[in-house]
Parts: sequence; C-alpha cells; structure tokens
Amino acid sequence: MKAFARFLYILSLAAFFAACGGGYGGDGSTNVPPPPPPPPPPPPAAVADFTVLQLDPLAGHSRGEAKDINDNGQIVGWSSAQNQTAVLWTIDAAGAVTVQDLGTLPGGTRSIAYGINNLGQVVGLTDGALGSRRPFIWTASDGMRDLGVPVGLVGGWANRINDAGQVVGVVYPGEEGHGTFGIWTVDADGNVLDERNLGNLGGEKGVVAFDNNVHGNVVGDIFFELTGSGTNQTGFFWSEAGGVIEIGTEEALGINDFDEVVGWMPDTLQGYVWTAAGGLTVIPAGIAMTINNSGQVAGRTDGESVQQAYIWEVGEVKLLPMPENKDFSWGQAINDAGWIVGWSQRDVDGVSHANLWIPN
Repeated sequence: MKAFARFLYILSLAAFFAACGGGYGGDGSTNVPPPPPPPPPPPPAAVADFTVLQLDPLAGHSRGEAKDINDNGQIVGWSSAQNQTAVLWTIDAAGAVTVQDLGTLPGGTRSIAYGINNLGQVVGLTDGALGSRRPFIWTASDGMRDLGVPVGLVGGWANRINDAGQVVGVVYPGEEGHGTFGIWTVDADGNVLDERNLGNLGGEKGVVAFDNNVHGNVVGDIFFELTGSGTNQTGFFWSEAGGVIEIGTEEALGINDFDEVVGWMPDTLQGYVWTAAGGLTVIPAGIAMTINNSGQVAGRTDGESVQQAYIWEVGEVKLLPMPENKDFSWGQAINDAGWIVGWSQRDVDGVSHANLWIPN
C-alpha cells in the first residue's frame, strides 16, 4: 500500500507540473514553455498609382540625381561622368524631356543645382577661381553667376530660392570653418540686392538652411557641441518677425506656404509634419523630405530590407513604383501638381539615376 500511495503522489506531482507548464527533464534541465510566436509583420504599404520616368544625364555621362522641381515641371539636379555638373531638365507639351548643362563659374570643375523657383531661377553650389565652395544663381538670360558672400566670409552654397527671390543656404568663414545661415535677395533678373549672414543661431557646430517658402520663412538644422565630444542637432523654423523656433527633432528639411514643416526623427526612423500651433504629426515611414501646398509629403522609407521613395497623404503612406532594375529610390521634392523628383540606384554598383514620378 505504501508503494501504491507513493506512486499516486508522484502522479499528482507530475500533473501539477504539467498544469503549470513546466518541470524538469531527465537531464536535470528546466522545461520552459516555448515563447509565443512573434506578431505578424505589418502589411506592406500599398504602391501609389504613379508612372516613373528616368531622366537621362548629359551625353557622355552615366549618372545623375534630381534635387528640385517647380510648378512648371522644370527639374534641376546634377549629371556626372566624373565631376558633377548642374543640369536643368525641361518637359515639353508632348512629354519629351531635354537636359541642359548649366556649367560652372570661370575656373570651375563641378557644380550642383539644388533649387529652382517658378521664374526658372536656379541656385546651387559650384567651385571656381574664388574658391571650392561658391553659391551660384543661374538664369536663362545670363547663365551662371556667383551670388557672393557677406564680408568676412569665403564661401558657401545656396539650397533654395522662392518666387520672391529670397535665397537660403550656408556661408563659411573659411575652408574648414562651420557653416552659418546665409540669406540673399535677388531681383527677377538674378541681380543680388542683399546678402546677410544670420550667424549660427546658437549652434556651436554651425547651421544649414534647407528650404524656404513664399513668406520668407526658413527651415533647417542647428548643430550643437556636446560636452566632451560629438555633435547634437535640432531642426529649426525661422521667420523675420519671430526669429528662431527650435522644433526639437534632429532634421527639419522642407516647408510649404502654410508653414507646415517636414523632417526626420532618426531615433525612431520616422518622418513628421510640424506646425507651430499643432506640434508634431508622425509619419510612420522614414525621411520626410518635402511637402507641397496640398499637404502631400514625399521622402524615403527606412526599412531594413528596402529603402524606397514614398508619398504620404490623408494619413496614409504609399510606396512610389521602384524604377526598373533599381534596388533603392529616394523622393526629394514635390510640386503642387503632385509630381515628385528624386533618384534611384542599384546595389551592385551604386550608380544613381534621376527620376520623375507623375500621378496617373
């Protein structure tokens, strides 16, 4: 009877451990229940209904990138064989695309066009006899000219120009110095009326002004020196009347005429839309580069497996079609018609090609 009772006791212990989901194996190891299965991955983003075109580089060149587009469908960027050359792509009524070499300043070997307004005025970066980093303006009537820099500075570049002729970018005190906030005013012929250095806005490591709107309000990044070593940064919004507002994100990259600002939060790999009144609205994708006056945002996703140009509108992210034979794409600028420009490239060789996405 004692043996039988001991047998029943052992059975009851076994049942207890089984009910608890654990016990001990014959080798003395703990039998831990298997972990729950991981949640299913989120469904892939839908693909937007766009047609994607490749913008060919100059004859004899093999690569290029598109940096900006105006509301007339004129596109600027660069084309390259070895050195980059600023270019202007124009699309006629029949849809034919032509590419124009915008050249360099005298003595220059390279140039990049970063911005174009609705008057067709182009701004960017070139080199030349006056230095390795010079801001330029280009017009159809007069070609490329040096914008100049404020007294005491030696160089810089221009990122954007609005329809009022306000140009924003970066100016430098020396070849190795930190950049500060440069702002120019030009007339309809591209003649410089005013140039100012607005300083570093409190950032010991410099400032970059990326974009402006029709009201002359500007967004960009301020770089701070961390205690010890390293750099921290914050996006900013600047207006002539109100001065600087630090947005608190690391990147402020684009602004529309309603003072809606877009950028990127690297810690979460997400984009955002910011307004002074409403604060941040998160875009569950990667870098938000640009926003038009309809509130459409374009940028690039930041997934581990694929980085792809996207459009965000009405709270939804949609991928832009990947150009043929490409592994990566980037949406850089959007106009008020919803046309998006940027570039794509192959993983195997890193060769980039300029692209235009047109909504169907």
